Order: sequence, then structure tokens, then C-alpha cells
Amino acid sequence: MTGESSSAGVNRGSTGGYAVPGTGPPSHEQPNSGGWVHCPESGYERDALCKLLDEADVPATPVNTVDQVMNDPQTIERGIIQHATHARLGEIPVIGTPLKFSRMTPGVRQAAPLRGEHTDGILADCGYSDAQISELREKKIIL
Repeated sequence: MTGESSSAGVNRGSTGGYAVPGTGPPSHEQPNSGGWVHCPESGYERDALCKLLDEADVPATPVNTVDQVMNDPQTIERGIIQHATHARLGEIPVIGTPLKFSRMTPGVRQAAPLRGEHTDGILADCGYSDAQISELREKKIIL
């Protein structure tokens, strides 16, 4: 797309998708779409459809899969791919923020926690005793 960069959104459709701003209210299939459209059933491959929309002066941008984002030349060039140490997987690539600021460097501080990794600490911060946390775990209310 002219003057457009690729989006870091995730698309799980088999034929790809596209996003067109201001196309109406979110659908019941995509309640949080905010007026952006995903249309794998159009029959077009993503890049061909984006080319047609561009030629028709319809503002649109591709919606990428995680793999496409991780391998996008602009994503790599801008340093959006960062690394974090995961408790089980070791060092893994993660998608950082695409925003850059002159006096601030946002970034990935750590990998996502394992399921239940912070449960005890959070419950303790909320006033639960060790005995209460153990009881919740014995009853399989928490992991």
C-alpha cells in the first residue's frame, strides 16, 4: 500500500485478510473489531485484494499472522522483534511495541508468565494467608 506499513494484527484466516477503517460497527463474529473488516471468504488472496483496494483508493492495510510479523523486513529493521527469557523455553523472540519515542525506550521486560506462576504472590498481596492459599490449591480452585 502506498505510504502504509504492515500491521502487527493477527489473522487466523487461511486466505489472509485485510482491514478497511470506518466500515461500520463491529460484527457479532468480531465484537472488538472496531469497524475493521476481516474477509477470508472474499476468495482473494490477501496481497491481491490489498492491491485492488489500493488501486481503487480504498484505505486498507494487510492484517498479518504472527509468522508474517516476525519475518516482515520493516518489523526487523525497526527492531520490533525483541527477545525475552521464558521459564521453560529459554530465550524466545517476541513482538515488542512498534512505537518509538525520542526520550523513552519501551520494550519487552520479561516473557509471559507460566500459568499460575504468580498466583501465590498475587493472593498474598490481596491478604490471603499461606494456609488459605494451600486450601484453595487443595480444592483445585487454583493451580
